Amino acid sequence: MSLNDKERNEAARRYTRNEWPSGKRGFRILSRAQLAKTEDMEQSFCRIFPDVSLEAGSTKRLIIEVDWAQLDDPDLKRLLISLVNLRPHGIRPSKRFTGKSAAVPFYKLKQLAAWRLSSKARFSYTKAQQVISDRKEGFPKDSTNESELKVYPEYTSAGAWSDAVAAGKKFVIRGC
Repeated sequence: MSLNDKERNEAARRYTRNEWPSGKRGFRILSRAQLAKTEDMEQSFCRIFPDVSLEAGSTKRLIIEVDWAQLDDPDLKRLLISLVNLRPHGIRPSKRFTGKSAAVPFYKLKQLAAWRLSSKARFSYTKAQQVISDRKEGFPKDSTNESELKVYPEYTSAGAWSDAVAAGKKFVIRGC
């Protein structure tokens, strides 16, 4: 797969800063084979992109052997504190976002689905809830993932349905 100049530069930037689409990775346990493969990859990267330099100091590879039978909690705490002390000067961990703001906004999909059922199919609250329950019975999910089951625009009252339709309309018009 070939990349254009913009995509290649973006990939080089992500690689040099240890940024990945799924977020930043901070701690991994590497086998010797994985360590060798990573070092080979870095060497080939330097040959392919000679103008882009790897950021020195942001990643430090250590080989740590832990005998779990010999260590107790105070020893492990001292080990972790000593690892934190090895952090290079000027590099701090990034802020982790948690809670509702970090969650996937499935409620927006539900609002869009409610708006579509209301405006395009001209379904009332009761008719839409009947169609949704028929759909769930006809195509049951085999997944244990709870978030997949909550995508249907099911609401407990007609008022909640009306609010969702209005929010879906607002999202379509304004994009927010």
